[in-house]
Amino acid sequence: MEITQIPGSCSQCHAEYEVLLEQYTTFISYIVKEIRAKESDPKATQRELAILYGTYNSYLTMHFSEENSLRFAGVLSFVEFLTSNGFLNHASNVLIALHCSYYSYYVDNAKIYSKDIDATFFNQVRQIMERYVDNLTNSSEMDVVYPKKLLTIMLHILKCQEQYMDASIDDNEIYNTFLENYTLYYEWKKIINSYLLMPKSLQEYLKEA
Repeated sequence: MEITQIPGSCSQCHAEYEVLLEQYTTFISYIVKEIRAKESDPKATQRELAILYGTYNSYLTMHFSEENSLRFAGVLSFVEFLTSNGFLNHASNVLIALHCSYYSYYVDNAKIYSKDIDATFFNQVRQIMERYVDNLTNSSEMDVVYPKKLLTIMLHILKCQEQYMDASIDDNEIYNTFLENYTLYYEWKKIINSYLLMPKSLQEYLKEA
């Protein structure tokens, strides 16, 4: 059952939400503790961490709604783990699903999409894209499907930020960051499109160079 921030009882099991929330957060705390212990253990394997992070992510998305901060922070930590270990396609999949669910939730419930959430999503997309671009010339078999999807998310976020940019036009730091992010988006779009148009022989040459 999914936990929301609305008080009351579960329509299925009739348990109080506060009781369920305590049970769920207790399990989450246990998983986080296990993750931290494994991360500090030099003998821990990547597989062990992947299982823990995967359990963490699945439990959060199953039991916590989009408006719960635990879900957002937890899923992003899973994305960061995948990115840092080079699982870029998997990280992209999780991030794309998270972005879609949050956007749909806020639209369906007529809620204001947080500027902080926008910035967090953009920074996470940026981390993955940087790894993709760094790896681009190292693999002639690079799948650009995910980078193209991430570029779509970047553009969506930038369009959302445009809606409240007028109120920040006098804030040089915010305005300059916005312009820098737009520049970054077009630079990466150019790189991905150039790769798509690049002859296979040239891709192979760059890989061997």
